[in-house]
Amino acid sequence: MGTVIGHGNTGNSPLVSVGEGDSQVSLKVYQDIYHQVTGRTEQIVKRHSDNLLVEFSEVQQLHYKIMQLCDVHKIIASNESIAVFHSKERKEQFTSFERFKAYNSGTSSPTVSVVLKYNFSIIPAGLERPQEYVVTIRLTSRVAMLAELTAEAPPFIPRRFFGYAAGNTAEITVEYADYTVARGFLEAFDEWVVGCRLSV
Repeated sequence: MGTVIGHGNTGNSPLVSVGEGDSQVSLKVYQDIYHQVTGRTEQIVKRHSDNLLVEFSEVQQLHYKIMQLCDVHKIIASNESIAVFHSKERKEQFTSFERFKAYNSGTSSPTVSVVLKYNFSIIPAGLERPQEYVVTIRLTSRVAMLAELTAEAPPFIPRRFFGYAAGNTAEITVEYADYTVARGFLEAFDEWVVGCRLSV
């Protein structure tokens, strides 16, 4: 294929010169070629440590925000899974949000964290081949995490260290081929976090 020897910008579409001739391709096409040849995706993580007060309605709102982003893109395949982690290493897995909605939350075991994972095959505008995106969102209860750590830790470990271990309450990880697409998921997540109530 050749090596990148320069780049330019004409209007809204940056161009990359490839090889020894004057052939130029858009940065988006070049990025797609790189992704297809190497099979690599990039990863970006965003974390929040606020004391969020999250109930099922907030989780449902977050799911709807992710689904609304799908209307913007041409998605040829997708799936989702939701995992609920309880104290004492109990876990429940759901293959769709509809199944998660039917979840019986009347258990006596507190919820430590909820993980929502979405897999998308997206064909970005201007490209023909799909790109794979994985969006993983983890919501953690700081109170339940601290209780679990305190119960399982040896008595000689100072309790103040547990606060560091339970630092992040909300986290999103996006594995992406195109940062522009990934940024949409990050912004939707940040918007959701800002709209959540905080516990005192």
